[in-house]
Amino acid sequence: MKYLLEVREVSKSYGEERILDAVSLVLEPGKSLAITGQSGGGKTTLLSIIGLLQQATSGAVIVDGCDAGGLEPSRQAALRSACFGFVFQRARLIHSLTALENVLVPAWLTRAGKAAEVRARELLGRFGLEERLHYRPQELSIGQLRRVALARALLLKPKVILADEPTNDLDPAIAAEVADCLLETCGSGAGLILVTHDPGLAARADINLHLQQGCLFEQRRTVHA
Repeated sequence: MKYLLEVREVSKSYGEERILDAVSLVLEPGKSLAITGQSGGGKTTLLSIIGLLQQATSGAVIVDGCDAGGLEPSRQAALRSACFGFVFQRARLIHSLTALENVLVPAWLTRAGKAAEVRARELLGRFGLEERLHYRPQELSIGQLRRVALARALLLKPKVILADEPTNDLDPAIAAEVADCLLETCGSGAGLILVTHDPGLAARADINLHLQQGCLFEQRRTVHA
């Protein structure tokens, strides 16, 4: 089977402090994977390395069959744009742009064409933001900001969605909506990796991994009689 993503023996150190220790994982098309663990334990660092935003100290990240570590920065950036959609812990929207314009940023970078605006409007409408298309980030609530960021991540139908605490600080109804939208992407063959402190959200993923002291362990599901 061709994996969407392979992480092979990835380690990350800052000076003498080792944050990740020979971490490995694979992601199949249409599957979701949750990573849990203590705050400051390296989960966001691992997600950044997977998404080619940081370099590992050692090990390899194979994206859609391509060893990303050996690529020049420009080709690595192109691979990142082509394969990944990011939902950051903070929305990271551009304050001078409207909600619609923020969603369209990936399309502008890749010159995706006018069809992208149609999809952006559809996504924002699906998330209940059709009346907020021309609002700027400072005019939106936390929940609205998170939904704009989610629409931006889904715009170009990436092969892999990387989500860092996507439901953090959201009220239960909006958190459930965001979780549903993320998990639904797997139905079209995309892969999802999410970092979360929410055990309920983690339990909905196909695979549940726990990062502890730099090492990654699979959490076995409890089967009740």
